[in-house]
Amino acid sequence: MTVVVFLDTMLFLHYRPLAEIDWRAALGAETVRIVVPQITIRELDKHKNSHPSATLQRRAGAVLRQLLAGHEAALAGRPTSADASGEVWTPRVTVRDHVTVELQGLTTPFDYPAARLDPTINDDVLVASMLSWRADHPETSLVLVSADAGPRVTAMAFGLGVLEPLEAWRLPATLDPERRELEALRAENVRLKSAHPALRVVFAHTDAAEPEMCLAVKDAGSAVEPREEWAAASVAQARTVPELLPPEKPTTSPSSSARHFYDIYATQPPSPAEYARYADERRAYLSAFDVYLRDRWAYEARSARMVDLALVVANSGTAVADDVEVHVTVPAPMVIHDPEMIALFRRAPEPPRPPIPPQTLHDQARRGMNPFGGLSAAYTSHQIAFAPRTPPNAVDATDYAEGTRTFVWHVQRVKHGVDVVLPVVTVAWPDGVPVAPIGLDVTVHAANLPTAVRSALHLRVMPVETS
Repeated sequence: MTVVVFLDTMLFLHYRPLAEIDWRAALGAETVRIVVPQITIRELDKHKNSHPSATLQRRAGAVLRQLLAGHEAALAGRPTSADASGEVWTPRVTVRDHVTVELQGLTTPFDYPAARLDPTINDDVLVASMLSWRADHPETSLVLVSADAGPRVTAMAFGLGVLEPLEAWRLPATLDPERRELEALRAENVRLKSAHPALRVVFAHTDAAEPEMCLAVKDAGSAVEPREEWAAASVAQARTVPELLPPEKPTTSPSSSARHFYDIYATQPPSPAEYARYADERRAYLSAFDVYLRDRWAYEARSARMVDLALVVANSGTAVADDVEVHVTVPAPMVIHDPEMIALFRRAPEPPRPPIPPQTLHDQARRGMNPFGGLSAAYTSHQIAFAPRTPPNAVDATDYAEGTRTFVWHVQRVKHGVDVVLPVVTVAWPDGVPVAPIGLDVTVHAANLPTAVRSALHLRVMPVETS
């Protein structure tokens, strides 16, 4: 069985070449004759000259050259008269086994009004070309291959066969360099029009995708002062600076051979006044050491309940964020410490200096002391123990609602793709409150954001035993 096929013009532009399609299997025919009417040639000519896509212009021109070259080659071997059947010979070009392509020649004028077709519509002209062929070949099986529903419906109304091309026949979509550049410019224009900042606050030195951070917090220990431990430490420290008493009689006497005052001066033992000075300084030192033990315990207990929050405001959007305010709220009863005063809380107490043992006149003079008028005030050997300063009250960065604590940063501009590190803020668990995980409520305002951005950060703690 032979099937005559008319192809929509789009088959030549958007689908694989005719030789690459198994027409016999698609149509269930032994022989396939592909007929190209004049309307298709005219449309290919138009696309070759004026199609917006340079790629499709080149493709239409190539199809026309192949069709015309095959047609001219076939014409070169045409017979001088009609064949034995009396049919006018038409040049055909074989594209694959039992599949040929030919150009439809001039046809009998078609009565468009009688068929209710419009000669100004190319799809109707294509169907009219098929009807003209059927009029000349009434026993022929005709099939229209088109991806458009309009011409297929019209063809079926006249009893013609139709076939929708398979998706596997379609060529991959390609863009011309000019078209690709135009699409890129359009996309960039849309991106710029829809550009907006995307702000988020995360912990510094952590994965930005995880709004959580785990901190190693020292074990605060018991709130009861370890007085027995302090007493033992004071006794041990007293052994390092033992009590010294002046000898009952001089251990040495001036040599009878000493001829100069310097020799006598250099060999004299420490005076009783030196032993008295050492005894006074020893008492002051041990008293200062007791104060130091208490201050160090208070410092360590206070530091164990503090944590430094290092936060980053990041802009992963497509526009700059202006006039940004970051509000972070910690739950009650957490306390926020003033960043300017936190150095006082973190200043570790220093141990007092031990007293200087009794000195000879020679050693006193060598150390810059006054051997004849007592100790110089500028060279006292022990550290004066001041009363511990009362820590300043915690100061909130801004007003806060009842039961919350909030601190605020203001950033003039956060560029897109840039992270801005915020000043470190120290928060503390008050005395009597267990060191436990906390949640932080974050609100970010920006001048060019219609609504505030709200999120949450989670702070996990991991107690660590101090050595």
